[in-house]
Amino acid sequence: MDTTTTDVCHAYQILHHNGVPDERIVVMMYDDIASSVQNPVRGKIFNEPNGPDVYAGVPKDYTKHEVTPKVFLDVLSGNAAALKKVGSGKYINSTAADRVFVFFADHGAPGILAFPTWDIFFEHALHAEDLLKTLEDMHTAHKYNQMVLYIEACESGSMFNGLLPSNTSIYAVTAATPYESSYACYYDSRVRTYLGDCFSNHWMEDADTGLIHTETLQQQWARVRNATNTSVVCQYGDLSFANSTPVASFIAEGPARQAAHKARSLPSDAVASRDIVIGTLRQRLAHALPSERAALEAALAGELAARQHIDHIFAPLVKASLAIIANTSCNQSECYQECVNAGMLTPDECYNQCCTGQTSCYSPSGRSDARGASRCMTGLLAHVAQACGAPVLTDYALRYARTAATVCGTALAEGAVAQIRAWCAANAI
Repeated sequence: MDTTTTDVCHAYQILHHNGVPDERIVVMMYDDIASSVQNPVRGKIFNEPNGPDVYAGVPKDYTKHEVTPKVFLDVLSGNAAALKKVGSGKYINSTAADRVFVFFADHGAPGILAFPTWDIFFEHALHAEDLLKTLEDMHTAHKYNQMVLYIEACESGSMFNGLLPSNTSIYAVTAATPYESSYACYYDSRVRTYLGDCFSNHWMEDADTGLIHTETLQQQWARVRNATNTSVVCQYGDLSFANSTPVASFIAEGPARQAAHKARSLPSDAVASRDIVIGTLRQRLAHALPSERAALEAALAGELAARQHIDHIFAPLVKASLAIIANTSCNQSECYQECVNAGMLTPDECYNQCCTGQTSCYSPSGRSDARGASRCMTGLLAHVAQACGAPVLTDYALRYARTAATVCGTALAEGAVAQIRAWCAANAI
């Protein structure tokens, strides 16, 4: 089950429960899990164990292939003309008097947010500079009073680190630093999948407890950061109003409502977002009937083999990145090289651990290391896809995105791609 869809549906239920009318809410989701044959509770989806059905009543403003970066930015900026023949056509019709709340949940990589289509590295990736340009245009056009963005994605901090100004009344909270994965949590043996994402579940469960009318944005961030022990929850932009503005100012309308439910204990079964498939198969094996084990073991072996294939494909890029980082961007290059060679952590995690500090929300320079690099990165990955077939660009392959960003545009890039092309020609599957 897609945890990002369950996150989005739960977020809608919070706004709906707290009096925000549907005409002021726009929902974008791929919408393929409630009716999926793999869903044992057809027509329902859940975001937490023993929780309510969060799918009931959710508006479907934009679904399937309507869920793209362009539509997202058109909705956010109020581009009504561009949306006339798309989905519901609904958009954010905000003014200088309005507070705007944005919640996004999907995959991510350095400087990009992915959208729910297979070609995530191509037209269906939202680049940081495109998001920031839209936000800047909205600020210039006085299309909001204050804005809050909550972003659930791996390396989501890279969308704002060194990019989001501190004087535009925009406050952003991310599930992770620019250098680490976010995590899924709450494996449910009845539904046989992970139900949500740790950061998203924590901020929404905090909202469900009914504290939002007295709790400030800063207080919620502190609580969620403390609860999310799998990744570092970061904040960016204009912090000036976070200390004094209640969360309800952005996600509620009218008087306080009764709490949806009490606070829950922390999840103990979290898995990195890029490992959800593997984690799910292992959980299913742990709870499998004897008659199910053979098929699940075969599926797990197939997934592990596919990952090994991807590791081989990207090996030349990893080797090139080691040479580059040893000479330029990391004063702990020996640590980085040993970490990568050990193979226990992703290159991104090694960079985070050795070059930035384990809990850093900011790059060492204080500047963005994603500005401009994301398009170079996606261009390099497009060459990999052309050489080896687009299916190699899986969620798992995102672990090599920063490696590609490090190598692209350097003298080593062409040689690395040539080695990849040769390996894929000899080892096609």
